[in-house]
Amino acid sequence: MDFIINGLRLAATIGVVVMLLLFSLFIPSGGIQAQSQPESDFSCASVFEIPESECQALVDFYDTTDGENWYYNDGWKQTNTPCSWVGVSCLSGHVSELHLEIN
Repeated sequence: MDFIINGLRLAATIGVVVMLLLFSLFIPSGGIQAQSQPESDFSCASVFEIPESECQALVDFYDTTDGENWYYNDGWKQTNTPCSWVGVSCLSGHVSELHLEIN
């Protein structure tokens, strides 16, 4: 049973990563600055807990869905720890889930 559950988790993680990577192909990426800076200056260059491409996909998703006006957007483009951004879950160094229903 654990094998099946772990397999489903892996499949879900791969699905989220693929979705984020595909999303990032269609959205242009942004600047080169990082860490705890204002949203307009945020860059994924200093993010180390997930691949930079996944971080950039999250940022592109946020920007194209008017993330500044989401109901809950704590942490998004404010810290260099995307796994702590509201609605982002990570597992084994990759984005595994997004929980943004209210937004």
